Amino acid sequence: MESGKSNQRIISLFLSLLAHDKITLDDWHHIAGNQPSRSMRAFQRDIQTLNNALADHNSGYKICYREDHYELLGQDNVNGLTYATAIAQVLLASRAFNTEHIDKLLDFLTANFTAPTLQAFDAGIKSARGSYIPILGAHENIFELIKATTEAIAQHQVITFHYTPGYATKSKAYIGQPVAIYFETTYFYVALRIKSEDITKLFRLDRMQSIDYQAKGVALIDDDFSLREHREEVMLLKMGPRLEIQFDSTLPIDLVKDDFPSARISKQPSQMVNSEGKSVPAHRFTATTYERGALIWLLGQGRNVKVVSPLSLVATMRDEAQAIADMYKDQ
Repeated sequence: MESGKSNQRIISLFLSLLAHDKITLDDWHHIAGNQPSRSMRAFQRDIQTLNNALADHNSGYKICYREDHYELLGQDNVNGLTYATAIAQVLLASRAFNTEHIDKLLDFLTANFTAPTLQAFDAGIKSARGSYIPILGAHENIFELIKATTEAIAQHQVITFHYTPGYATKSKAYIGQPVAIYFETTYFYVALRIKSEDITKLFRLDRMQSIDYQAKGVALIDDDFSLREHREEVMLLKMGPRLEIQFDSTLPIDLVKDDFPSARISKQPSQMVNSEGKSVPAHRFTATTYERGALIWLLGQGRNVKVVSPLSLVATMRDEAQAIADMYKDQ
């Protein structure tokens, strides 16, 4: 009989710890059936029994004493620390969150760490954390916007929101159904099926002032936005018409493929002229992209990239280069 009560007490204790409760001796007395005669030694025996079981099963968790209570902590292992550090470095490099939000995310990552593991984690990200600078538009309600958007996607809901484009000073109201949310470079983006236009557009989540209303939508079967297609074809802004382009480049192949993941490379070597007027080897890339988004990237590569086709894009590059040169004529 006593053995059955003991097992029930230990199971109840473990369930309380699993629920992130902080257990004191008084809490344990309550779990044990309000028997004050139970000693601290018996309490510690129960803790040790649970810790032995956790260790036997290689759970990565341990019940630890902190100040005046016990709590269940975990991931006191190399992999857990490594994974958390890798995620933290990506979060800090994103610059997408204000300092309050980044602290909450890092606290969430390390919530079950033991003191030595937490100390090692803090040391591992010290430089990245100390130099963290959020983007100018880091939204104070970003978590609420992410939550509302993901819920709308899961439940096929239409939302009403106000949005301020980068070139505008006043917000505009939109009604649309979110079909995807994703992160790219430093911003979260939402693909929404705009009700009035029957097309899917991309919106930066941080430029949404609020989501004011949600209503029942429909399950979109044949939507014209594919995140997989977007990822596979081009990691640039979805601006302008979709088209196939060819360009020569002296840049390393991996740098080009980072932004044009499915770009094809011609087997025939190309040649370009460098700043010294000498011919240097280059690779010819063929990629499917979006004209304006690609143009921003192409212009940013300077003389390391030369557009070959289509001729309309060649002309645009030439005009943009001339306009840039004209800006410096008098200097």
